[in-house]
Amino acid sequence: MRLGQVVRVVRNHVVAGSVLLTDEFSVYNSLSGYVHCSVNHSERFADGLVHVNSCESANFDFRQFLRKFRGVSKDYLDSYAASASVFVLCQAMSPELALSLLLTWMFTTNN
Repeated sequence: MRLGQVVRVVRNHVVAGSVLLTDEFSVYNSLSGYVHCSVNHSERFADGLVHVNSCESANFDFRQFLRKFRGVSKDYLDSYAASASVFVLCQAMSPELALSLLLTWMFTTNN
């Protein structure tokens, strides 16, 4: 991927101020407006919380989530991604927290 392509993709799809966890591919150095943490894979594959395995794992999980739909429209891919994110978060939260969030939502919306 060329420098211009990387910059365009990041600027179009990542909110300014977000944390970017990458390897040390030089094109990432030209991105400004983001918190950029990188790991040098020639030295190690992780540096504390900085590693690309989380991204690779999330991609795998998302593909597994989409598999049950037997194909999706690219027009709605962002909605599928949002649904998958909620699904993963709900699996990780305790029943007490889920109930608390549901009750808060119910009493703070006009529904």
